[in-house]
Amino acid sequence: MVVGTSVGWAGCASPQTASVGSASVENFRLTKIAPVPTLVATGRELAAAEQHAVGDSACFALSGAGHSMAPIYASGTAIVVREKSYRLLRAGQVVVYRNGRGCFVAHILVEELAEGWIAMGLNNARPDGELVTAENFVGVVIAAYASSPTPAAAQRAARQAIKDGVENGTRTASLP
Repeated sequence: MVVGTSVGWAGCASPQTASVGSASVENFRLTKIAPVPTLVATGRELAAAEQHAVGDSACFALSGAGHSMAPIYASGTAIVVREKSYRLLRAGQVVVYRNGRGCFVAHILVEELAEGWIAMGLNNARPDGELVTAENFVGVVIAAYASSPTPAAAQRAARQAIKDGVENGTRTASLP
């Protein structure tokens, strides 16, 4: 298990030159696959992620930096990454890959091409300048831990709570 290593939401990414269709970008921006961060005490983000990963030898924890994954992941959010087969990847998943400079990057898969996957940070104007390939792919983000809620995470959590309540017959209201 890798412990205490950091992953860049931005800043460590290569110049962004790839292009992607606007429909794909819009679809990935609305993804529901990205794990919503679990709130923990300030300073406990990485420890919580490490605790989550400890029981699974295919998992490890990373601490994030930068703003490219806002509003879902703020700088300082810790993530749990699970090693997974490259062939099982799907658009909308948050993945970690090593860019050409050797930095971990956690971004969302947007579109699959013959040469690899186009990835992009939620808060970035353009896709990453390099593709996610079988050679640089590290794993899929399966959990996240943050010390303060982001607006997007809070809204998704509220929607999920209402959905759960409706399915259980305890709520009938919905958010706009």
